[in-house]
Amino acid sequence: MHREYELIAHSNIIEMLNIFLVNLKYRSPHIHSEIEMGFVLDGECDIIVQERRFTLTSGDIYYLNTMDAHELIAKTENVLILCLQISQKALALYYPDINTSLVKALSLQRFFAGQEKNYQIIQALFTELAFNCLRRPTNYQFKCVSMLNIILYIIFTNCPIQIQSLDELEKRSYRNFKFKQILDYIDRNFRNKLLLKDIAVKKKLSMTYLSHFFKDTLNITFQDYLNEKRFDYACNLLQNTNDKILNICLASGFSDVRYLNKMCNKRFGCSTEEYRKNQKERESQNIHQNRKNSSTTQRFLTLTESIILLNQHREEQHKKLESCSIWSIYKDQ
Repeated sequence: MHREYELIAHSNIIEMLNIFLVNLKYRSPHIHSEIEMGFVLDGECDIIVQERRFTLTSGDIYYLNTMDAHELIAKTENVLILCLQISQKALALYYPDINTSLVKALSLQRFFAGQEKNYQIIQALFTELAFNCLRRPTNYQFKCVSMLNIILYIIFTNCPIQIQSLDELEKRSYRNFKFKQILDYIDRNFRNKLLLKDIAVKKKLSMTYLSHFFKDTLNITFQDYLNEKRFDYACNLLQNTNDKILNICLASGFSDVRYLNKMCNKRFGCSTEEYRKNQKERESQNIHQNRKNSSTTQRFLTLTESIILLNQHREEQHKKLESCSIWSIYKDQ
């Protein structure tokens, strides 16, 4: 995974899993080739998935199929999310139907009406899985994979599943492949002059098709996506260098400082100079980020922070499920 694909250094413990906690205000539209599940531990946010908008509150769990384009927007000061990204290829080794199965339940909780205990079990397993995967006690690999499979079993048993035909699967795979190629090309060239027609010629596609293709997949125009990439890069330069604003503007692919300032004011309510000053003040107050990504305004919690916080949540969840037997999940099937 790279660029718009999440890559969290401390979480790649079991190769099939990426686990991380993130405190975010905004995450720009993006895609990745893994299945993603997110557990909102605190706060409230909107998630937009291909023009569908859902509000998630504390306790909600969302499920994203591979290559589902999504955007996250906080509705409270900050939103704390526990994220689990799962390799579909790894799951397909023992559950080949995963390749043709689409979970049609972005927010899971509503599908557990009358089965609240089962939903609480998913929450507890989600937290326990993350805690063990990050802490790594003896034999944690067996424990984590077993908990992952129970979570998926509950989801696939209780939520609507759409089975794709071979023709649908082939079309989806081709579409995903082409779109990844397009995003990779933008990632390599966004700092230079880049027009939609350049990509259309390079990928042998019509401009009309490519324009609709982009809007339908990410729910954002090509130009807006390109500007987000440039703005993200510019913010990192503002935060981590002392370069002049004009030089940062040009290095990021913007042709005019006024446009960079306009984007900064829209996102942060201040000019680029004020943004840089604010970031310096944050650093002087010892407010650190283990990964800086200013355009998306998110902070990934460190390994130590994650373990401490998860331990607090798992203790609360253990109390709720003291009298619950996990075997009840299987008895009713």
